[in-house]
Order: sequence, then structure tokens, then C-alpha cells
Amino acid sequence: MLTEKYKDNILGTYSYFDRAIISGSIIPISYCESLNVFLSTNNILLKQFESYANTLSTFLKDYAKIMAETENAHYQYLDSPQISKESIVHDIIENRGDHPGLVAVLTVLEVDNSYSIIKNELENKLELVPKLRKCLHIYYYFIDENLGLCHFRVQTYFPFKVQIYFNGREQLARKFDDAHIVYKKDDNCFTDISDLQKAQQLDDDFHVSTLHSIFD
Repeated sequence: MLTEKYKDNILGTYSYFDRAIISGSIIPISYCESLNVFLSTNNILLKQFESYANTLSTFLKDYAKIMAETENAHYQYLDSPQISKESIVHDIIENRGDHPGLVAVLTVLEVDNSYSIIKNELENKLELVPKLRKCLHIYYYFIDENLGLCHFRVQTYFPFKVQIYFNGREQLARKFDDAHIVYKKDDNCFTDISDLQKAQQLDDDFHVSTLHSIFD
């Protein structure tokens, strides 16, 4: 155990979330059988699927630009998923400040689980099948007054999956500031906390319902 090995150098311990990713899906369109029912219910033929999907994709892409313009936030298309989005966002925050609100909208092509239409030669009909495909993803970076810097990642093609990211250590730092707990932070680690017992009490007071209310 690390705590035993380095006990003479450890001031104390606490436990809380580190970096957290929450994934969400719209169940009726999250797998082939259900999506087929959804399309049938809405009178959308498989031969119309690509056109229908592209219409929804265009709406999401246009909305992202409108949102960035409305909120006076930076908008940028990235040529590669290897480009550090966090570096771009932190540079923007240095200039705009860390007040709550939308910071940036970044878009990039990434491979994700999706669907495709193929022709079943044996049965001579079109079929909807799962397929990895490259499509645009939108990253909404924003600063929440409680959670700090977060982002929403939105897939702009079926099944339109969403991921929500927040950093628990940033949230803790804000809690410590409010509670007048003095601390030292190195990157994403706390190297010193003036009142560990009070800090852990703040950590234990966390409720998932708080996340629900924020992300709703």
C-alpha cells in the first residue's frame, strides 16, 4: 500500500471524484432494432435515411454556430482530433477570464459508433446496420459556477450520443474557496489542505442529484 510505504511523508488522505465522464444516449435510436421502429413510426423509409440524418446533422451544426455567436464565444473547426482542445480553451480563458458561461465551441471529425444502409442481396432489400463512421462532433466548453470548466460532446449523426465531462478537483477547489480552506494545487492534485476533516465533509456532502440539476 502506498499509504503505508510513504506514511511518514503523508499529511493525510481524502477521497473524491477526479476527472468524470458521463455518457448519454437516446434509447429509441441507440440500437438498430429500436431505430427501425422509430423510422417506421415516423414514416421514414430506409432509402430516405441518409437524407433525414443529414438534415438533423445540419441543424446541430448550424445551432452550434448560432450558440457561439449568441454567447460571444469562440468557434473553431479543428483539422485533426489530435489537436489539444484543452490548450485552445485555456488560452481563451486567459483572455476572457474564468467567469461562468460558454467559453468555446470546437468541432472536429471523429470516428464513432453509428449506422449505415446496405443492400441485402439475398433478400433484395435495404437494411440498417451498425457501423463505425467518421462524423462531426461538437464540443461545448463552458464554465459552471459550481463545477468549473466542463464540456458537452455531441455527436452530429445517429445515434447522436452525448458525453459530459467535468473535473471533480476543480469543483473541490471552488468548494474550498467558499469554505475558506487553504490549499496548494499542482496540476490536478492537491498537495496540501489546511483542514482535511472539513474537506472530506464537503466531499461527502456531494449528491448526484446536484449533477442532474446542473446538466438539465
